[in-house]
Amino acid sequence: RRSSDLANIVSFPHMYSQAGTTENSVPHMLSRVPVTRHEAVHTEKTLPEAFQEAGYESAWLTNQTRAFYLQRVVDAMDGYFATGKDMSVTNNYDELLLEPLAEVLSEKNSKQLVVLHTMGSHWKYDTRYPSAFGQFTPSLGEESSLAMLKPDNRERIMNAYDNTILYTDFFLDSVCALAQQQHIPALVMYMSDHGENLFDDDRKLILHGNYSVSKWLFHVPFIVWYS
Repeated sequence: RRSSDLANIVSFPHMYSQAGTTENSVPHMLSRVPVTRHEAVHTEKTLPEAFQEAGYESAWLTNQTRAFYLQRVVDAMDGYFATGKDMSVTNNYDELLLEPLAEVLSEKNSKQLVVLHTMGSHWKYDTRYPSAFGQFTPSLGEESSLAMLKPDNRERIMNAYDNTILYTDFFLDSVCALAQQQHIPALVMYMSDHGENLFDDDRKLILHGNYSVSKWLFHVPFIVWYS
């Protein structure tokens, strides 16, 4: 099943991220601080802290290695789980977060905030999804390297990236299904911290983290499902 087949799905098509890197973008996603006051993002209270003050139990579930720019946020959470997988390995699929998510939800606290920090469509693309989701071919293959990121390989790069989107769709559908099974008021919000350049224009930009502005780098999905 696709997440788009779910009832109660709302997509906001005109959403833009605050920055082109995870380090800069994610702290702002959890804060009211504008990007023009970036240093304040490390001192002001965060969204999870606001939920906690409102009586919510909080948990942070991540498929990424723990990062210094999130240390303060994660330390304030009531629960923490990490898959322990490194970005370079081939078996750190985001569905590894589904079992701990189910465990957290089974605790049946009256009010819960759960943050899932996924690997998503991060390079290397072909290592982000099981082989069953490799429907767009030819792709780069799990042994792909930065040396393969050339305009001549754009079709294979795009196919690998599209397979990650297909897998993310499956993952989001699974998260919504787990929330729906609780039979309580629930909200699932999904947003990317940044987009990705894939040789989209004459500048031949690729990946993210560079500071050349492009709509492909900053235009991100924002999807909400409600019970």
